[in-house]
Amino acid sequence: MYLCGFDLVLVQLYFGTIVPSFYIIIGSKDKEREKAIEDLTQLLKVFEEGIEKDFPGQSPFFNGEILGYLGIVVGSHACNYQAVDEAIGVVLISEKNPEFLSWINALKNCPLMTETLPPHDKLVAKLSARLKST
Repeated sequence: MYLCGFDLVLVQLYFGTIVPSFYIIIGSKDKEREKAIEDLTQLLKVFEEGIEKDFPGQSPFFNGEILGYLGIVVGSHACNYQAVDEAIGVVLISEKNPEFLSWINALKNCPLMTETLPPHDKLVAKLSARLKST
């Protein structure tokens, strides 16, 4: 597995800033939710810029072949974005972030991810039940 300092910076950006914004969206309604989704879109743009700057033409794979630390760590969470969308009834990651969507969809097709990600329907059911109980 390939690991460098840039991976760690992007992982910190993702889990330190982007992931908490998901919780803000889930816990908000109406205009507050719209603002939180727009903030998420802007954060994902920064993430996209970081990927392009640090890994031009290589994401999500190092040298086009090997899944790296960044892909594994972020992909294990972000590849489930459609299940989260369905569970809360809102599109969180849209075409406003085409590079991020492209990167995540490429990750979803990687054998490691297809073998380890939870089944979509089961995840939607579990997330929906969890959200209804809170």
